[in-house]
Parts: sequence; structure tokens; C-alpha cells
Amino acid sequence: MVDRRTILVSSVQACGLAALASGGYITANYLAPIPEGLGEEEVEIPAERLKPGQGVQVVHKGKPTLIIRDREGELHALTAVCTHLGCLVKWNEDAERIECPCHDATFALDGTVLGGPAPKPLPKVPVGVKEGMIQLGEKT
Repeated sequence: MVDRRTILVSSVQACGLAALASGGYITANYLAPIPEGLGEEEVEIPAERLKPGQGVQVVHKGKPTLIIRDREGELHALTAVCTHLGCLVKWNEDAERIECPCHDATFALDGTVLGGPAPKPLPKVPVGVKEGMIQLGEKT
């Protein structure tokens, strides 16, 4: 016959094992590099499409990328993957900052961490305007 103590000990061990497994999964996904996917080497968007204060998300070299035109008209481009756990970040036009909806990390226009659990800034992506087109990539 199985007593309550044996059931309790087995339950605690099972919960501990489940917590360890899920923690290992999260850690492995956090430490693993984001795979390079298929995508355009260069992205071009009509410059008039992005008004001051607006942002748009595109895919550049297989990675989600944010292009933001600040209130002064300067362009900023950053990888749109949070450095905490890899969630997609979004531009908050009203607050004028980049926000991660998963764990409330916030970033400045230059990618620096303003708050939350993100350990590193968002990587910058080269951006420029040529012949009326916003371009991403090394040739900008």
C-alpha cells in the first residue's frame, strides 16, 4: 500500500523535474543563436511612406527589423528581436520608444536598454536614403 508521504515525495520530485526541464529549454533557446533565414540582402521602402514619428517592421536578411523615422526626420533601423528572450519588439509612437510586449523591456531609438530584463541593446542595422528610397544593408 502507498502512503501519503510517498505520494507527496513523488509529486514534489515530478514538479522539480518539470521545472528543471522547462528552465533548461528556456536557457537553451536564450543562448542559441537566432538562425539566419532567407531574405532580401537589401530592403527598399519609399521614403515618403515613413512620416516623422512612425515606424515600420520589415524582414532584412531573414530577420525582423524595425525602421523608425524620429520626430526630427532622422532614420533609425534596429533588429526587432528582443535581446531578453527573443520576442518581437514594437515601436510605440506615443511614448517614442521601442517596447517588448513579453516582459516589458524598453529600448531607446539607438537600441540602448531603457528598462526591463533585456541584457543587451538592440543591434543596429545600416539605413539610408538613396533616390527617394529608404534602404537597409551594407551599401547604404
